[in-house]
Amino acid sequence: MTTFFNNAGLTRRLALAWALATLLFSWVPVASARTQSITVTAVNAVISFGSFAVLPSCANCSITISPSGTRTATAGIVLTSANPGQAGSYSVVATCNGQSCDAYSSAITPTSATLSAGSVTMTVDTFTLQPSGALPNFTMAVGARLTIPSSPTAGTYTGAAFMLTVNSPP
Repeated sequence: MTTFFNNAGLTRRLALAWALATLLFSWVPVASARTQSITVTAVNAVISFGSFAVLPSCANCSITISPSGTRTATAGIVLTSANPGQAGSYSVVATCNGQSCDAYSSAITPTSATLSAGSVTMTVDTFTLQPSGALPNFTMAVGARLTIPSSPTAGTYTGAAFMLTVNSPP
């Protein structure tokens, strides 16, 4: 959950949807002589934007969590240390036919989504993918940006599902 504090110091919880920004993962069979299949498995399927305070000056402020887990915010948001947030992480494993597995493509779809709680909405977009390692086995970290409206309300924000797809070119 992402926690924010209003200027009166009251704690509120935002359970940012997609199970707090849960990314769906996919298993993508590839019809290629080089690679039989690539399997993507969630290691940490939750992107958490962490705890933060929303100041009265916030007007479409944003928080970004990088694939390395570094969190930044625009004016109007104060990041707190109670929950530093975290990037998503996926294990990618290719089954190769005794061939070299050295090339792949990856994407997150859709490129943005709207989370809502009642009439209040937040946008998650600007997904960033960062591989660590190489095929046939590596980790793919996922970061994103959360745009916060000027007067967010406490609640569970839902409505987003995302898919990480990794393919080996033919």
